[in-house]
Amino acid sequence: MLEGMIATRIDGKEIDLMKYSDKLVLVVNVASQCGFTELNYRELADMHNKYRHFLDILAFPCNQFGSQEPGTATEIRKFAGTKGAKFDLFQKTNVNGPKTQPFYQRLKHAMNVTTVEWNFGKFLLAKGGRPLRYYDHRFPFEVLKRHIAALSNMKLGKEHLESHHEEKK
Repeated sequence: MLEGMIATRIDGKEIDLMKYSDKLVLVVNVASQCGFTELNYRELADMHNKYRHFLDILAFPCNQFGSQEPGTATEIRKFAGTKGAKFDLFQKTNVNGPKTQPFYQRLKHAMNVTTVEWNFGKFLLAKGGRPLRYYDHRFPFEVLKRHIAALSNMKLGKEHLESHHEEKK
């Protein structure tokens, strides 16, 4: 999943996403002017602070949903900082359509997600980058946190991964 994938951080530096293969990874498309912004930034910052030893959060700003992320890279970085976001922030990205960022193309294909429906869709990857589950913007954070806490032990057998996949259907 992460092999051969490069993404550009908000500061313009290209990052080999294999850098994140030693932890769980939560990939999320973010927006600063969405009705879900306050809750999601607060919860993502909390998760980063509590779980940073075994979870990396990769946030990709996206302006495809109601033009709710119109800012420049500098404005987005400043906004995220005011929300306590210390997780990794990448350049503005398309998550749908013909200009979908290659990493998002791979994520969606691997998890059988046709379309990211709105801001704050989340893809969870196991250590090593193995795809686990997609959570839409309506999925409750308290349940997501329980999933991540349970996965942090990394004692996952194939049957556990399949049960998570079946839950999605």
